[in-house]
Amino acid sequence: MAIKGNAAESATLRADLSALQTLMAVSNSMLACDTRDDILQLAQSSLPSLGAFRPHGIYVAAPGLGDTLTHTAWSGQGSLVASLDALIGADGPMDDPSSSERVWATAMCNGDGHQGYLVIVAEAEPEAADLFLLRMLAQQTAAALDAARQRAQLLSTTKALELSVGDLRQRTRADQLMAEAAVHGDLPELARTAHELTRLPVAIVDRFGYLLCRAPDADTPSPWPHVRMPTQLSLDAAADEGRSIRVGELLVAAAKPGNDLLGGIVLLDPERTADEFAAYVLERSAALLAGELGHRRALAETEKRLHRELVVELVEGLEDEQAYSRAALIGHDLHQVHQVAALRSLSNVEDSSVQSWVEIAVRRADTQDAGNPMVGRRRGVQLAIVRGGADANSLHSGLKGVRPRLACALGLGGNASIPAEFPRSYAEALRALRVREQSSTPDGGTNFSDLGLYQILQQREPGGSVDSFVRRWLGALIDYDCSRHAEMVNTLAHFLDCGGNYDHAAQSLLIHRSTLRYRLRRIREIGGLDLTDTETKLNVHVATRAWRVLDSD
Repeated sequence: MAIKGNAAESATLRADLSALQTLMAVSNSMLACDTRDDILQLAQSSLPSLGAFRPHGIYVAAPGLGDTLTHTAWSGQGSLVASLDALIGADGPMDDPSSSERVWATAMCNGDGHQGYLVIVAEAEPEAADLFLLRMLAQQTAAALDAARQRAQLLSTTKALELSVGDLRQRTRADQLMAEAAVHGDLPELARTAHELTRLPVAIVDRFGYLLCRAPDADTPSPWPHVRMPTQLSLDAAADEGRSIRVGELLVAAAKPGNDLLGGIVLLDPERTADEFAAYVLERSAALLAGELGHRRALAETEKRLHRELVVELVEGLEDEQAYSRAALIGHDLHQVHQVAALRSLSNVEDSSVQSWVEIAVRRADTQDAGNPMVGRRRGVQLAIVRGGADANSLHSGLKGVRPRLACALGLGGNASIPAEFPRSYAEALRALRVREQSSTPDGGTNFSDLGLYQILQQREPGGSVDSFVRRWLGALIDYDCSRHAEMVNTLAHFLDCGGNYDHAAQSLLIHRSTLRYRLRRIREIGGLDLTDTETKLNVHVATRAWRVLDSD
């Protein structure tokens, strides 16, 4: 009997050793697997070799609601999940209403915690040796799963690092190319560089969305004519975001150095193929564009200031040779005939805004001059020096074309062949401006050459016959206006300029017709004037026009 007992123990020992060898081989194979499915397949196929049981299912731990864990069936019945959740990572028997056999769950655990269950089924409760081998397999499976996950993470990290290095090299090269294009201030070259890097059509626009340049260039068929450029509102939105934004089929990035929007750069991407690198190129190009446009604006502001200072010095009187050399330095030839235009806004508008509109209008009218127009401001009056042969009405129409709702009076002086004649042209422009402002239609332009009587008054001597003539006919009214802060002389002037038409005169004075009749009655009483007398009416009309000149002086 002892011999038989020893033989049985030897057979059991050999079976256990064989099972351990199988377990070691399976463990090595698991560690060599790269995927979870391969590892779990090995675990399931090796279960029958470890004892008198067979696999019932493998369940993988997964995050549930809150901090709890639940299980998903890799193989086996989903009805066991709730029972497995109740074990909370421990080994133990399970009740399976669908089976009359014993069901046992062994947790797959390692240093990283619970990773799921190996579930077996057997006719009788597993022996201690079988449970030991089952636990060993579960631990090896958990270790293999953890190792595969770490390898996957390492591979992912390595690939991400490789991509990052590649992306860094790509962006560094892009920075070099874009910087080379921007350092020379060449906007078309910057657009071409962005196009070559992104393989998408590129356009550079100003702050209002108008095209400055594009790539591919004009020699290449372009889709841009059919594309609606971004509005100033879209550029403002991109500036507020601080990055590129999508506007329909466009990617838009704003060029905004500091607080001032100066323009933008646009990618045409109707198929939405632009990736992160394309967005980087667009945003980096916009930053370089902002620097270049900011530099250009600073130069333009300096040039404008020099122009404005020179205009004031010219109308105040500047020696010819000094004027010629100063003007040549900023791109103007004063050897040509010029005229001085004087303008004053009749609207409640800032002087800086009016000056900008004057510059645009003069630039459009004076197409021969490639530089900035000669525009300045003196004593509340906007001044412009324009080429000879200009017309006040044409200049006024040009200003209306830039700003239709701007009401303004404009006077144009005579020709100045040399710089020494600019003060005279300036005085004539002021005279024409004043006459226009005092007319029944102040929103318009007046040439000094069209003033007629006012040209004669230009040469008057203070206190001379002209002053005496005005005092003779209007002295009582002038004194009344000064003492009562009234408008009798101005009312009379408008009435006579309107040919004695009550409706037109009242409209030009912005008063009611009855108010006009009252004032005219008072004018006859105060001034002792009989406006029905032809000679009196003529003298008074001439006197009111002369008064306007005296008042402007």
